[in-house]
Amino acid sequence: MTFLGDVPYTEALQGVGNITPSTTEGSVIYQDLLSKIDAALENYNSNPVESTIGKQDNIYQAEMEQWVKFANTLKLKMYLRMSYTSLANPTAVNALLAENNFLDNDAKFSNFGTGLNQRNPFYEVQIKYLGDVNNVASNSLFDFYDLNGDPRLESVYRANSASAYLSIAQGTGDTFNNLASNYSRPNIEADTPVYLMTVAESNFLQAEALIRYSSGVGAKEKYENGIKSSFETYGLSADLATPLIEAGGVYEYIVGSDIESTVRQVMIQKWASLAYINNIESYIETTRTKFPEVVPESEANYAIGNRIPSAISILTGTKVPSILFYPDSEVDRNPNVKQHSSLTEKVWWDKKVD
Repeated sequence: MTFLGDVPYTEALQGVGNITPSTTEGSVIYQDLLSKIDAALENYNSNPVESTIGKQDNIYQAEMEQWVKFANTLKLKMYLRMSYTSLANPTAVNALLAENNFLDNDAKFSNFGTGLNQRNPFYEVQIKYLGDVNNVASNSLFDFYDLNGDPRLESVYRANSASAYLSIAQGTGDTFNNLASNYSRPNIEADTPVYLMTVAESNFLQAEALIRYSSGVGAKEKYENGIKSSFETYGLSADLATPLIEAGGVYEYIVGSDIESTVRQVMIQKWASLAYINNIESYIETTRTKFPEVVPESEANYAIGNRIPSAISILTGTKVPSILFYPDSEVDRNPNVKQHSSLTEKVWWDKKVD
């Protein structure tokens, strides 16, 4: 829904009672979802009882305090999604910040094994059955890590068949004659968790919120904690981040001349923390904030965080898709779902000027 725009919602899930539900405006869906989260929190807080689900909850093993933190962090994410719209709600955001009860334990499904039908779905499909040929490291993120001496490079990517780390320009995978194994590919194993939300994302959300709505007080600590937490999610020691974030380091937190320039460094690090953790979230957030910027390849500075359009894109200039088309099966079967006119059509929350 977030990246499709309007979708069936209020009329959905009625079975044979309505097989062609109309779409509901995305902003209305967000408001309703926020109300539902608030209601769920109120119901639990008014009568907190221990869950009997136990180990059937593969995320938090029925620790309700963790789910409350998850709900608060999800609310913060949704409010920030609306930050460039008329629905921006600084009061609600500051209330959440004052409560300060956010996710501090990665929300992840980690109950994978190494046997058939037990493995991480990306590994199962892309690596095991399709031969590990469809995903190769792009210069944009690879060089960001490399040029900044960021050890996450060797956690996010695997070395190639010659034990070296190499990447290609975005969208040039169909023009070279080499094998995919000659390049670095995602470092995903059979038992790599699938993440709903991480502590790193939680911290970056808080940092952005503090910059936007609370004069930036405390944002530096959340920004730095976000980077450290990202290192830990990738299996690295948080101490390895210290030289990068300390004074004079390449990731030093520096207050910009305005809100957007200060937010930019948070978003660059958020982007760098989402590789194979949550690629869809990275796409959404770069679309919302326009950070990292999309620039012509000749002007790209990967060290500061730049992206380039795909070499095989059908779009002109530096345009990149800002919405996803509805599946043909949905459009063909439901006359109330009208296909988007273009990949550059904007989702309701995509209000920042390019």
